[in-house]
Amino acid sequence: MLDHVHMLIAESGTIPLSTVLQKVKGGSSKWLKLQVRGFAWQEAFGVSASHREKVIAYIRNQPEHHKKRTFAEEFLVLLKAVGVDYDPRYVLG
Repeated sequence: MLDHVHMLIAESGTIPLSTVLQKVKGGSSKWLKLQVRGFAWQEAFGVSASHREKVIAYIRNQPEHHKKRTFAEEFLVLLKAVGVDYDPRYVLG
């Protein structure tokens, strides 16, 4: 998609999610900010292995999916669904 990217990272479970995210974000943030105007990391969510295929299908189907609902609409629904408190002034600004 032009305005966002989804990543599914499968790891063995021996490394905490926070460590994985620190390495991914730390290794890419500087480069991405130089390449993409207004780049910012958004929320990260853990997904159980039993949902892996469903998440892969969701990611692959992004163009069709976003014909029905924008990324912004989808993201706010997701934040609410998982109980993330947020200030609308600072989300997707």
